[in-house]
Amino acid sequence: MKMKLVPWIREAHGASGDTVFREVNGETIVAAKPGKRKTPSGPNQLAVQRRFAQATDYADMVLLNPALLALYQQVTEKTGKSSYILARQDWFDAPEVSLSDASFSGYKGQVGDLIKFTIRDQIPVNKVIVSLYDDDTGTLIEQGQGVPEVAGSVYWMYTATKPVPAGVTVAIRIEAYDHPGNVGQVAGTKQILQ
Repeated sequence: MKMKLVPWIREAHGASGDTVFREVNGETIVAAKPGKRKTPSGPNQLAVQRRFAQATDYADMVLLNPALLALYQQVTEKTGKSSYILARQDWFDAPEVSLSDASFSGYKGQVGDLIKFTIRDQIPVNKVIVSLYDDDTGTLIEQGQGVPEVAGSVYWMYTATKPVPAGVTVAIRIEAYDHPGNVGQVAGTKQILQ
């Protein structure tokens, strides 16, 4: 049931007696104070508790690292969420990396050809590794860093540094690493026709 709260309650946070006040998505939630558990936590619950503790530890570290905190503060201004909350959320979510048919249109196996892709994450990713393999033999052809097409955008690219002969099918793997260490990845193939 929704109610209109008087101003002093809308600003309340914490506990008062058996009532808890907390803010969720800009709204004040009033709830009963949780009671003590009567049974021990199971393995799955303990695993979740550990993950939350690790996310909290990461968020605490972000607040102590001025360079990293500045990245989160830039996003804070856009979203209205605190840097601490953003850091905790970022710890749980890997970047989303995408390829499309157009991603390989500029890649024909020549030095200087471009492979284009997108990366979405709340906070700009830490690094992007692009690896090209011979799909038949599994041999590494080349590996290097992806770069943003335009700083701050979701559009990224990789410039090929080694020629690939006609007839070879190139397997392409893109790995995007965020600051907490999560990895988002995608793979695709392109046959070199020339």
